[in-house]
Amino acid sequence: MESTLVPGTEPPPHVHSREYELFYVLEGAFDVYVGHEAFKVETGQCVFLPKFKPHGWIIRSPRLRVLALFAAGGLEEAFRRGSAPAQNLELPTEALTYAQADAEQTTQRFSEYGLRFLAADEVTNELPLFPKSVPADKLRTDKLPFKTLAPNEEKQLNQTPSPLKAFKRTESLGLSKWYMGTLMTNLAETKDTNGAFLLVQGTLVPGTEPPPHVHSREDELFYVLEGEFDVYVGEDIFTVETGQCVFLPRLKPHAFIIRSPRIRLLTLVTPAGLEEVFRDMNTPAEKLEAPSRALTYSQADLNQTVQRFTEYGVRILKPEEVAEQMPLFPKPVVRQNLN
Repeated sequence: MESTLVPGTEPPPHVHSREYELFYVLEGAFDVYVGHEAFKVETGQCVFLPKFKPHGWIIRSPRLRVLALFAAGGLEEAFRRGSAPAQNLELPTEALTYAQADAEQTTQRFSEYGLRFLAADEVTNELPLFPKSVPADKLRTDKLPFKTLAPNEEKQLNQTPSPLKAFKRTESLGLSKWYMGTLMTNLAETKDTNGAFLLVQGTLVPGTEPPPHVHSREDELFYVLEGEFDVYVGEDIFTVETGQCVFLPRLKPHAFIIRSPRIRLLTLVTPAGLEEVFRDMNTPAEKLEAPSRALTYSQADLNQTVQRFTEYGVRILKPEEVAEQMPLFPKPVVRQNLN
């Protein structure tokens, strides 16, 4: 979900019982309070929030644009029920905020989706770094219990410490790798999200695209931070540009061709695990750019690549399969013969 917010539109501190969250900042800055920790998160950085961890945030820029990732899905329905169609792609000049809305109605709606707003004393005890200058609006003055959760789920929320840790990350040399001519940075992976999702930030140039393939285990979503590419999915083709995303379901053959001098992508993979296929085949990045000279898929030993990816449920398509299953993909497919 992509969201634009301004100071004063933040939700009250709250806790989730069902989903992990990750916010990637496209523009602006905000302070995120998670338990006894605080993170200043700016453009190009992300912050991960485990379920069962109380959290809240304060926007520190004139406006904030974020990508909000939720695993598992379903919370969007809570927003759908309380929203109205946008009349333009700007923030409304007059609109109810959380502080002005009907507290009981809002609390009830979100409780149906496993989210509880914290009472004022809970904010003090569980989020000690949260600014005291922020008024305890009416959504936080009383602890309102869940009305729809099963008793065991509410007990988990109240008593279960999260085994996962909140963190802030950004593209950096310490995290980044070079693989097949691309720059890759794992912003969140299996050990961080309990296998819920993998989020990779990548920089690619024309000629470094992987061959057409199909996943048996995971769905993918690409969000374009910069550049443009054509994405071929079965019999469909999508031209995807900066600020746009494309979803690729598992079991759907797909490929892409980069149409700009370079492309910067966020790749969301659910569930996680695919990062292991790259781990033994990459090298530490020497700079935060795609390598100028590197082996690409078209130059590498394709049989070795095929075997490696097969172990993780990804199958590289043969030329005749590409022609039949992806008829719009440009011909010829440049690749070595498969045994």
